Amino acid sequence: MMPKLQHSDYYTQPWIEKLAVKEMAEPWFCRQVKDFIVGQHGYGSITFHGETDVRFLILILAPIQFSNLEVIVYTDESKKPPVGQGLNKPTESFLLLSQLGCRDHPHHHLLQHRLGVG
Repeated sequence: MMPKLQHSDYYTQPWIEKLAVKEMAEPWFCRQVKDFIVGQHGYGSITFHGETDVRFLILILAPIQFSNLEVIVYTDESKKPPVGQGLNKPTESFLLLSQLGCRDHPHHHLLQHRLGVG
């Protein structure tokens, strides 16, 4: 099972197509994708540090949602796994300031914010 993107403005690194090729060449590769990134064009991205099992991920507006000043990984708290499982792990997010109304900031092109877990 491979991760799926259901909105054209979302992307992953590695790309979904590259994940499929790697999985064919190296079975179980998608169980341990190092520093997996999910982004939304025009908003920013979030990096999931360490190894992430991406086989069953369906990236729609949930579980990952980009909005002004925040990235919400689990919009439904009842579906959030224990810390260290799924996407509930240390992350680093990058938000584009132009979407946040901060165009006057001298470094408006990018805001970096380290998030905790939990």
